[in-house]
Amino acid sequence: MSSIELICGNWGTTTLRAFGVSAEGEIVTDIRTAPGIASLSPSEQEATWFETVQEWGNVPHLICGMAGSNLGWLETGYVEMPVSTQSIADAVRWQPHGTGKVGIVPGLSGTGWAGQAERMRGEETELIGWLERTGQKDAILCLPGTHTKWVTLKDGSVTRFNTALTGELFSLLKEASILKSDREQVHSISAFEAGARLGLSKRSTDTLHGLFAARSELISGGVKPHQTEAFLSGFLIARDVSGALETLKFEQETVYLIGEETLANRFAHVLTLAGVSSRYASSERCVAAGLFALAKAGGHL
Repeated sequence: MSSIELICGNWGTTTLRAFGVSAEGEIVTDIRTAPGIASLSPSEQEATWFETVQEWGNVPHLICGMAGSNLGWLETGYVEMPVSTQSIADAVRWQPHGTGKVGIVPGLSGTGWAGQAERMRGEETELIGWLERTGQKDAILCLPGTHTKWVTLKDGSVTRFNTALTGELFSLLKEASILKSDREQVHSISAFEAGARLGLSKRSTDTLHGLFAARSELISGGVKPHQTEAFLSGFLIARDVSGALETLKFEQETVYLIGEETLANRFAHVLTLAGVSSRYASSERCVAAGLFALAKAGGHL
């Protein structure tokens, strides 16, 4: 097994993932654990981190995600777009620990496609990793999740992004609305596609009215009780995709997906229905490559 040259962390609100990275920027070993930062004070976060990775040796540590937020152990703020690997690396906050050092990655800030304020924290590392792994300079990327990000890259820099509340809205609707079902759910492809086609339809410009279709289809028998969530998922992802494609005004250009594979596949399915090709990259590999690139660009490897 390759030796660990960098100890990395991707720390969210509810979970922590730590991993050791080799000199080639590949994951050697990892640990997935709770708690996330929301349940820990800053001092508890620091203690938890070093307890988690204490067996991995005396090499630099670099952490992205909510550890750098105003709830984290070392607030790092945000870097204004456009940003490159080097500009983010220069803004990483490093502090000594014992005979080593720990760095916390900042988030990104800027304006979205409609001029609204935008923020991201954690996803910037995935983007840097994707750039490093692919060598591409210009692209449109989608990072599906609780708060889905649509990102434009130009000349190797993040220039603009939009955030959609897709995943969070899905969770709220299926758990605390009239669309909640007491039946065990099955991911029906036919129900998912029915919802997606409605969401992509030129006649379905009103998301609020479209959402009630899940209720109407259930009552009429078009959607079975165990398929409600599949229909709702297809509709919401399609509205997300449709809005992004309309805003970006592009056709037949590849969208690059970074994220958890099952959810990314659902976005890929909807993009295909919309006539747009997509390619998938693992979130885990992109995070590892991104943290490794930031540490190297900052002169810490």
